[in-house]
Amino acid sequence: MRRRRNRVAKFLGLIIILVFFAVIALVVGYILPFFVQYGKPGIHIPKTTPDNRITFLFLGIGGGNHDGPLLTDTIQFASVDVKHNTIDLISVPRDLWNPAISQKINATYALAEQNQTGSGLAAAKSIISNVLGQSIDYGFRIDFNGFVKAVDEMGGIDVHVARTLDDYAYPIDSMTDATCGHTSQEVIDLTAQEATGSATDPQAFPCRYMHLHVPVGLVHMDGQLALEFARSRHAMGVEGTDFARSARQQEIIEAIRAKLLSTGMLLNPGKMIALFNIVRSSIDTDINTNEIPDFIKLAQQLKSATIHSYVIDYSDDPNDPGNLLIQGNANDFGGAYALEPRAGFGNYSQIHSFVLCKVQNIDCPTPTPNPTLVAKNKLTPTISIKQ
Repeated sequence: MRRRRNRVAKFLGLIIILVFFAVIALVVGYILPFFVQYGKPGIHIPKTTPDNRITFLFLGIGGGNHDGPLLTDTIQFASVDVKHNTIDLISVPRDLWNPAISQKINATYALAEQNQTGSGLAAAKSIISNVLGQSIDYGFRIDFNGFVKAVDEMGGIDVHVARTLDDYAYPIDSMTDATCGHTSQEVIDLTAQEATGSATDPQAFPCRYMHLHVPVGLVHMDGQLALEFARSRHAMGVEGTDFARSARQQEIIEAIRAKLLSTGMLLNPGKMIALFNIVRSSIDTDINTNEIPDFIKLAQQLKSATIHSYVIDYSDDPNDPGNLLIQGNANDFGGAYALEPRAGFGNYSQIHSFVLCKVQNIDCPTPTPNPTLVAKNKLTPTISIKQ
């Protein structure tokens, strides 16, 4: 599915990251080297390819008291064409099954961090690079708790809400394990019913959830409401789709960009330093400090860039070139909801072709299933992370 955006403000996180990096450069004592490097003509990012492309992986984690705090609910790949001033942004669904770890792909970062602290970003880059068939130059992971604190530090943001959102099953972080008045045995019985599909968790434990309502129009949001608006997964109607969720995230990014680049923020050193302290404890990235000036120059160049946004998913439209996944049999995945490639279990060939044709800006073929590929050994024992 292809969606065009005419301004780089819609590019997930890039402008925000670069503004924060500018603050980092100033705060940690790189003022002179920063301006010396910034004054050099041209953009000299070492990993820029011969065809003037740079690729990024953006990950968002729940952190804090969320279930599976290191699970990456947001997975975005971006390919930036420096020469032609375009950006190709591709969303990868968190529920795609990852045979390499025998869990969903959103557990990749978490499992690597459990095994070795500091290895999560490299592991995620490697796995998602294999899925997409594209090399990934730079990675960036942000903790949503840091997001909430940063928005609050900015005094909130003003978001243009395109459609009213009503989510009657938004989870309350502090109520994850609440019994909702049930006895211990009732909790066991209701949990068993949920596992068999005869009851949903919101039905069995309604006190764990709340009604999230966001009206259409210009809405001033604090950090918590902005996060809820961006993360809602069970809204009524079209707002309950993954594409609508991605669009809401882009609306949030635009609002943050506007607030960050406002004169009041940029001319307030105290605010910027406070933001730096929040971000410093909430990010994981492999971008080097000495590359920051060139990334800032790149951001300035990309202010007039054209964005092409795509989603790898499954749909009912047989002519949709992004229709590359199917819903797997829950019995093959330990009862979990999971997606797998339409081409066959563990076969990413159609995804590779799709991503390549989008990056090269050519027409993509309509995907077709490969009946000769049979899913085998989908589920094997591994480290368990609550999803």
